[in-house]
Amino acid sequence: IALLGNLSLAIIKIVVGIAAGSLAVLGDGIDSATDVSIACMTLIISRIIQQPSDEHHPWGHGRAETTATMVVAFIIFYAGMQLCLSAGGKLFQHFTLLMQSTEPTTISSPDTILLIVTLLSIVGKLLLAWSQYHLGKKSGSIMVLANAKNMATDSIISSSVLVGLTGARIFSLPILDPLVAFLVGLWVLKNAISI
Repeated sequence: IALLGNLSLAIIKIVVGIAAGSLAVLGDGIDSATDVSIACMTLIISRIIQQPSDEHHPWGHGRAETTATMVVAFIIFYAGMQLCLSAGGKLFQHFTLLMQSTEPTTISSPDTILLIVTLLSIVGKLLLAWSQYHLGKKSGSIMVLANAKNMATDSIISSSVLVGLTGARIFSLPILDPLVAFLVGLWVLKNAISI
């Protein structure tokens, strides 16, 4: 459920983010793509840690979870760093144009499709969090419960993207898009470090 749900959301957000030129939506899509890698890693590791101990692993295969968690953390960190660098470059570009401009520049509002995709993302992440929470409780899986908490947090990221896009549309401030993308990137980095 987590794999398919996050994969669908990631594809939609990345495609629409690129097509509409929104770094914030693209960043949210990258965050969902890291959730896809977490879901894949969870599936693989759950099979490995269930194996009984053998002569090479007399205490079992539980360490595989720690190793996989480190790999996922590095993937998430890399994605967050790339987003921060892209958004930072776009912010620098906005400020440079603002400082050089002597006449008002035309400002484009975010497309309505960006708002719809972000709303879809919020609802989707909340439904995924709810399903993972109930499945985690039912199975007693700490990994699935942690994933549920991660998805609930992701709905906050999507909500901040929605606030940024709405603010950019209402106040005609396109700079809010890369600013929110930069903040999402920092959030992704914080999650990678905490993992």
